[in-house]
Amino acid sequence: STVFKLYDRDNSGFADQGDTIAAMVTMGHAPEVARQMLTRRCDDGLPNLELFQLLLEECVSFNAGVDIGASGWQKELVKHLLGVLKEFEKRALARGEFMIAAESRHRVKQLKETEELRQKDEMVVRQGTEKSGVAEAHVREAVEFNKAWTTNMSEFELRATQIVQELRDKQEAALVAIVETTRVEAKARVKPSKAVLDLIKTQ
Repeated sequence: STVFKLYDRDNSGFADQGDTIAAMVTMGHAPEVARQMLTRRCDDGLPNLELFQLLLEECVSFNAGVDIGASGWQKELVKHLLGVLKEFEKRALARGEFMIAAESRHRVKQLKETEELRQKDEMVVRQGTEKSGVAEAHVREAVEFNKAWTTNMSEFELRATQIVQELRDKQEAALVAIVETTRVEAKARVKPSKAVLDLIKTQ
């Protein structure tokens, strides 16, 4: 709306036709195409605020060509508006409208400052989002590590119990084998006396 006020030089509520076409040309349209776009929307070629804004937005969309997102679209709009205001300043100077040209320069300065602040705010938000994302990733990693650690410890404890039991079973089996071997060997070493043998024979 602040840009429109410059183009509405007589405060009639309508922008100047020549200045409007010049703005559209500055934003990338050929003069004849810009004129056709304007006259197709309003017969007298004098756009009101709503139509003026719509025409400039269509010019931005035409130049962007693809979906560049809200932030990208905002940058494109500001870039084109700066070009429009600078061109308007030249036209005002050529007409000898020095106060209007000075006002246009002031609008350029304001627009630049506003856009710089917007980009700084956007960067702060983006950095905050990135930091939040990193923190969330670290939390997820910690949770996954704890889960894996708990699972591994449970498996380790179960396996350790199994190994201990297997060792006990082997030790018991070995002990039984040793006792049996010792008994057999002891029996083999013990020989009956002659008296015992004679007694066995008589029986």
